[in-house]
Amino acid sequence: QALARAGYCELRDFDSLTGFADLVAVAQPDLIFMDVAMPGGDVPALVSDLRHSRLGVNPYLPVVLTTWDTGQALVRKLLDAGADDLLVKPLSSRPLLDRIEIVGLHRKPFVVTSDYIGPDRRKEEARRDSSVPLIEVPNPIRAKLTGEPLDAKALQQAIRATNEQVNQQRLRAAAFRIVFVTQQIIPLYQAELSPDDGTLTMLRDLIVSVEDIQRRVVNTE
Repeated sequence: QALARAGYCELRDFDSLTGFADLVAVAQPDLIFMDVAMPGGDVPALVSDLRHSRLGVNPYLPVVLTTWDTGQALVRKLLDAGADDLLVKPLSSRPLLDRIEIVGLHRKPFVVTSDYIGPDRRKEEARRDSSVPLIEVPNPIRAKLTGEPLDAKALQQAIRATNEQVNQQRLRAAAFRIVFVTQQIIPLYQAELSPDDGTLTMLRDLIVSVEDIQRRVVNTE
C-alpha cells in the first residue's frame, strides 16, 4: 500500500519463495523486498544464487531484506549473501521509501572477492588501501526515479558488460584462493595428518573455488 501510494506500480506480492524464484528466473523486477522468514526456501541462499548468476537473468537486482531478528550472526549472514540493505521490523512506510531512494540514487558499487559478490560495505580506509576494483552495476530504478531514458536492449547490454567485469575479477579471486588453500593443505597431506574441521573447511572452499572457475572460464581468454 505504501509503495502504491508513492506511485510505484506493477507490484507483485508472494507468500512463498517458490513462486518468487519462478518469477525472478524469467523476469527482471526493478527492486526486491523480501522478509527473511519467507517460507519455501532459504533467503540468504536465494540472494547468493541471484548474485552469483545461478538464478534469473540480472544478478544486480536491488534486494532489500526485512527481519524481526536482530541477532548478529543472522544479520552478518544476510549481508554476506549480497543484499543491498536490511530493515528491522516493525517499520513504517517512510523508512521503506527512503531506502528505495538510497538504493536507486546512491547505490553502493559492487565488490567481487573469492566468496562474495555484492555492494561494497567496507569502511573508507579499508577501501582506500585495497586493490580490489569497484564495479558500478546496472540500476534501472535510478533511471526511473530520475526520468533518464532506459530501454530493455540497453539494460541487457549493460548487464552483459558488467558480467564480464565480474567474471574476470571472480576468476582472479578464485585463482588466488586456490593457491592459498592448497599451500595450507599440502603440508598436512604430506605429513599424513588426519583432517580436522579446519582442514575439511579448506577442502570445501577449494571445491567451491574450482567449480566456480570451471563455470566462469568458458569462452574467456
